[in-house]
Amino acid sequence: MLADPVLRSRYLRVRFEDVAGHPEALSHVIFRFIRVPLHPDVRTFIRNSTNTTKMENHGKDGEGSDPRRGSDPRGGSDPRV
Repeated sequence: MLADPVLRSRYLRVRFEDVAGHPEALSHVIFRFIRVPLHPDVRTFIRNSTNTTKMENHGKDGEGSDPRRGSDPRGGSDPRV
């Protein structure tokens, strides 16, 4: 963390986990920090471009697979991984 109070007011710590988990809420924090109004179109874009619910439910119903794990949804394994 930055010790100098002047520097502390000029930097915002943004973690990937926060962006991935709460993109819309974090966008409000970022825009407030840079003192730029968050336009409704930007809010709509973020909401439509990110869907954390889809990621949380991925694979729970037995369909689909996580491409990072190298499994092939047709059965077997993917030889490219």
